[in-house]
Amino acid sequence: MAEGGQKLKVTTVFNRIPLYVRAGSIVPLGPDVQYVTEKKWDNLKVCVYPGADGNFVLYEDEGNNYNYENGAYTEIPMIWNDAKRTLTIDARRGCYEGMLDERKFTVRMPDGSEKTVLYKREKRLSGNFWLLSFKISYLCLPLFYETRTTPSCHPSGCAYRQL
Repeated sequence: MAEGGQKLKVTTVFNRIPLYVRAGSIVPLGPDVQYVTEKKWDNLKVCVYPGADGNFVLYEDEGNNYNYENGAYTEIPMIWNDAKRTLTIDARRGCYEGMLDERKFTVRMPDGSEKTVLYKREKRLSGNFWLLSFKISYLCLPLFYETRTTPSCHPSGCAYRQL
């Protein structure tokens, strides 16, 4: 690790770029695309850089219009607790037409260890509200993942309606 606020001279090769990332950073990486709707973003790599607590909010919308201005978007908060070495992928908030019901996150640490987790939406009726609950299933690696559930949207399943 290097301390910040200094200049470093690093020897590297032509096809490798040195990259310094702040401790606690959560960096999602999507598929290689030429335009937004070319491929589904249903399998994202999430790189976590330990050394400090950190957080990130994954924002998504339809990608090809201005409906986000009327609330058609989602956010998925992610929180890294460095002391517990726990990444919490919280419940998705919001909705938009065509949003993914299921996706995989492959969480990767700098030492190369990875864990793939399934993040999916399940609807169940509770009173007058639809609750979106998310479950995480995981492989056995040193990291631990948990999810939280919060109410989202209204009975029709999506608060947004196209005009």
